[in-house]
Amino acid sequence: MQAILKGGSLKAEEGYRSTVPKAYNDYYNGVLARSQKGITARRYASPSALLTAQLRSAFKALGTLPRDKQYWWFKYADYFYSLSQSDKFDVFVKTIKGH
Repeated sequence: MQAILKGGSLKAEEGYRSTVPKAYNDYYNGVLARSQKGITARRYASPSALLTAQLRSAFKALGTLPRDKQYWWFKYADYFYSLSQSDKFDVFVKTIKGH
């Protein structure tokens, strides 16, 4: 997750051969990269607030894409989109951040 938020991309583990066409990966990596534009240019009260903004933006971007039901992970996109819009999202970020 941190690699993506720092402008990286989704990459398979070494030795894994993806069945997903490269064009799909490139498209979703572009969506994630665009979701992060301008976020780091703003000032945030804490690193947790920055992470919250980054994750909320990424989950919103993925959660509002047209659905291609071929891929199972849209269920996760829907779940995290809903979570990012809820009042429980700050607690979620603190949990994954470790404090």
